[in-house]
Amino acid sequence: MNTIFNKLTTKQPLIDFFLAVSFLTRIPIPNVLKFENELMSAAWSFSLIGALLGFLCGSIAWVLLYLNIPISIVAFLTVGSMILLTGGIHEDGLADMADGVGGGKSADEKIAIMRDSQIGTYGALSLIFMLGMKVTAIDIILNNDTILVCMISLVISGALSRLSMVTVAFLFENASKTGLGHFAGKPTLNSIVMPLIILTLISLLLLPILKLIIIIILCVLTTIIIGKFSKQQIGGYTGDILGATQVVSEVVILIYLTTY
Repeated sequence: MNTIFNKLTTKQPLIDFFLAVSFLTRIPIPNVLKFENELMSAAWSFSLIGALLGFLCGSIAWVLLYLNIPISIVAFLTVGSMILLTGGIHEDGLADMADGVGGGKSADEKIAIMRDSQIGTYGALSLIFMLGMKVTAIDIILNNDTILVCMISLVISGALSRLSMVTVAFLFENASKTGLGHFAGKPTLNSIVMPLIILTLISLLLLPILKLIIIIILCVLTTIIIGKFSKQQIGGYTGDILGATQVVSEVVILIYLTTY
């Protein structure tokens, strides 16, 4: 089995893809792989992984509905399954960002608080608010539409929100010389443009063009607002800022898709 896996992963793009999977999810990756590139060399695959995660969670929601589980509980379990699949890595970034911005005075103090593994009041409140909004949005979509619409919503929001992470890293400077944001490297323009083109073409088959345009505009606005805010607060982005960008972007898209 390992021999077959080795043959399949001799191509660098595939290795980079598994590098991204190993970081963005808790899906186990065979230890025969050797990751030599920086994380952002795999940034082109972030949106693909987000789409796959959305599909998996949508499939879980479909099974739960088939078992006649109440919709409100299905919404909670769908969000819970996403957290289990990702290890809550993005939610952790959101909480750290909220604690840092809310509790620190200088940029250095805010970054130091973000690195603290303990969660504070601001972090807890931000998680309650954003996860509550996410559960509510999925609940509304499931009540108003079919499971297929919910799955489409999860796939699109999962893909575009992770593309927003890459865009922040491309457009803004790193705020720290240490930490994940620094050692992950810098994404290229192609790692944004190519996934966006592919996502747009696929999404045109699933959504009305006007709705898709609005979603992309919302993603762009969310990305710029968070990027500029983080630059104002700490001088740029960190790994926590990227995680917060994903969470906020995903929730913004899902809220808009409740009007589907």
